[in-house]
Amino acid sequence: MDVRQLVGGGWADRLLDVAFVVLALLAQVEIWVKPEAENQPLLVVLSLVWTLAPLARRQLPFAAPVASLVAAGAMTFVADEYLASVATSVVGLALVAGVLSAYNEPRVAAAGLVLVWGVVALVAAQDPHESFAGSLAAALVASACWVVGLGWYRRSAYAAALHERAERAERERETAARVAVAEERARIARELHDVVAHSVSVMVLQTSAVRRLLGEEQEREREALGDVERTGREALVEMRRLLGVLRAPEEGAELAPQPGLSELPSLVARTQAAGLPVVLRVEGEPGPLPLGVDLSAYRIVQEALTNTLKHAGPAHAEVAIRYRADAIDIEVADDGRGPLDSNGDGHGLVGMHERATLFGGELSAGARDGGGFVVRARLPIPVGE
Repeated sequence: MDVRQLVGGGWADRLLDVAFVVLALLAQVEIWVKPEAENQPLLVVLSLVWTLAPLARRQLPFAAPVASLVAAGAMTFVADEYLASVATSVVGLALVAGVLSAYNEPRVAAAGLVLVWGVVALVAAQDPHESFAGSLAAALVASACWVVGLGWYRRSAYAAALHERAERAERERETAARVAVAEERARIARELHDVVAHSVSVMVLQTSAVRRLLGEEQEREREALGDVERTGREALVEMRRLLGVLRAPEEGAELAPQPGLSELPSLVARTQAAGLPVVLRVEGEPGPLPLGVDLSAYRIVQEALTNTLKHAGPAHAEVAIRYRADAIDIEVADDGRGPLDSNGDGHGLVGMHERATLFGGELSAGARDGGGFVVRARLPIPVGE
């Protein structure tokens, strides 16, 4: 965010507009009430530029106040004496000095302050009634307003930096979340590849075994099974090639079956050995599950227990698996302090969400009543599988 956008907003900025308008009216009155005023039309124009040019400070932060100073200096050459009253001239120069420092970078503002001093010196030189003490007082007042404006600028710059930092952090968080989702999807794709590759391998082996058991008179059946076996082996070759695209360089190919819920006792035992007491409860009658659903259910439990080990501190965990006719419910709860980032944005939770969504399921995670953290998931079981 541009610093000037913060400087140029709020009640103080609007009050400054009002001050310049009032200053313009007072300057015009001073010109017209003095019968001895010379070159009144030109003085009116220069006075308007002097007092109203700073209103364009948001669009022209340096040029607008400089135009005001140039007009103020030119007025000393038009009339025999500087026509504005002491109060009006001092206030006007002070406001312009404040604009220069509040709406410009410090180096540019410093150059503007030199111009303000130059106008004060010019007025002192042109006006025979101007005393050294009066000029010095005007310069000091203008300098004080310049310092106030500089503080305003720095405060606004700090606010702009905080705003930019917050926006950058939000963009980085969104980018990290997208990267995490992409990584989890690639990881899920690799695992599902292994599941399918293992299944195709079993099909090819069984087809080959059946083909060898056929009699000589079953030549047609033998050829058909040979075609199936050949097609399966070609599919395995292409799947291995696809795996080379999906798998990271440090990962090796793997055709062994991926884990499922039947291996939860082993997972619980390993988790307990790592220092987290875990109770496993299974409700309902376990039945055959689609391999992808079985794998995702296992991974959800595994990731939830891993998060508990990392973040919960000294705690106890409970894993509940509930088999239903059309779905499987998973609940992993602990009584620890919960993860530091408990809003559901952690990368582990991203992976669990992706696995549940892949199979049309749902997952929720958050603080548990009474303390701790709980992860709940439901994975539908396709009808007929």
